[in-house]
Amino acid sequence: MKRRSRRASAMIEFVIVFPIAMAFLMLSVDIGRVYMTANSLQLATSRAVKAGAIYGAAGKTPQIESQPCASYEGSVRREYVVLDTFCANLYGLPGGASIISSTNRLKITGGPGETQICSKSNPNIKIEARVSIASAVPGAGALLSRGSDKSTLPGSWSVSLQSAAVCEVVTE
Repeated sequence: MKRRSRRASAMIEFVIVFPIAMAFLMLSVDIGRVYMTANSLQLATSRAVKAGAIYGAAGKTPQIESQPCASYEGSVRREYVVLDTFCANLYGLPGGASIISSTNRLKITGGPGETQICSKSNPNIKIEARVSIASAVPGAGALLSRGSDKSTLPGSWSVSLQSAAVCEVVTE
């Protein structure tokens, strides 16, 4: 009789502990994905604004902010120097294609004009990126969607960051 009660209590303990342990495991995977995305975005944005600062122009901004790399052709075009450098760097990183497909917003600001050439009055190039990463934890949608804005997916982690660089303008 004692043997059956031990098995039953072990099964009950397993039923109680296993879902909690799996939720913690999936949460740790989610947090790892968030940090990987943040690091990849930081690297891509910093390299993109550096390329723009070296070239002296941010280039044209993407037509649609939600699919920024749809027009990327595989090489950096002079008129889209920051955008193409951003896309090239993300495609070259592990998991970069999934980051690009889940990018909600990409905004590039530089100098005045369509090609945003740096000038003494506005020597800054800035890029802002926002990515939503769907959570793998069951039931996380209710927790993560509280207070979020409309541009993020329900039940997703939102990763936002900015990078900026200053162009050295010698003559105007």
